Amino acid sequence: LNPTELPNIIELGTEAGDFGTLLAALDAADLTDTLESDGPFTVFAPVDEAFASLPTGVVDCLLEPQNLDTLQAVLLLHVVGGQTLSGSLSDGMLLPTLNGEETRVDIDVDGNVFINSVSQVVSADNLASNGVVHVINNVLLPVGFDAGAFLTTCGAGNICPSVPSSGCSICGPGFCVGNPDAVFSFPGQPSVPCGTLEEAGIDGTIPLGECGFLPGLTNSVCECTAGNPFSCPDVPEDGCSICGD
Repeated sequence: LNPTELPNIIELGTEAGDFGTLLAALDAADLTDTLESDGPFTVFAPVDEAFASLPTGVVDCLLEPQNLDTLQAVLLLHVVGGQTLSGSLSDGMLLPTLNGEETRVDIDVDGNVFINSVSQVVSADNLASNGVVHVINNVLLPVGFDAGAFLTTCGAGNICPSVPSSGCSICGPGFCVGNPDAVFSFPGQPSVPCGTLEEAGIDGTIPLGECGFLPGLTNSVCECTAGNPFSCPDVPEDGCSICGD
């Protein structure tokens, strides 16, 4: 096809139907007009499922007005100036993105292409009138992006959701305290830094029967005690929750 007969990058994403979150984010970041312009651009486009796999609360937090700069940085990390087709990609290649950082191309022995080692290209060379779109299965994040710390900009880092009867809500971005330096104190037990819980893989709602991973945290020892710096919301009789102040 003649490039002028192709849809532009925004139109291509709209027609595909699997980029609702990306398109909404581009609009919120005032970048829609950019990707409708002549370009050309190479866009590594995360599907909706990729955004949904981010820690709870991150997408909503990115869309809040005070985080416009962060949202733009995240989105522009997916955009490279010029049209780069898959046949031009090579293992170890560094691509300068419009947010100022470089993304790395990794190609495995089977020929699968990954960006920054974490996001696989699942559909390549989707041509547009102003460039090309490569579909990826994970969202790229800027160097040093800390989801837990970022969530505190929206108040989400210290929010405990309602605790289901089948589990207990512990430490992790979007669930409880996202600050790895925060310390939990359990009755009659040593304090435990949030980061330690995350390293142990305790980063969300876990089965109530597995609450024993934490010293003293069982369904019979769930209440806050005097001197505990963390307040607790209403806790169901058969659940337990530790949360931030």
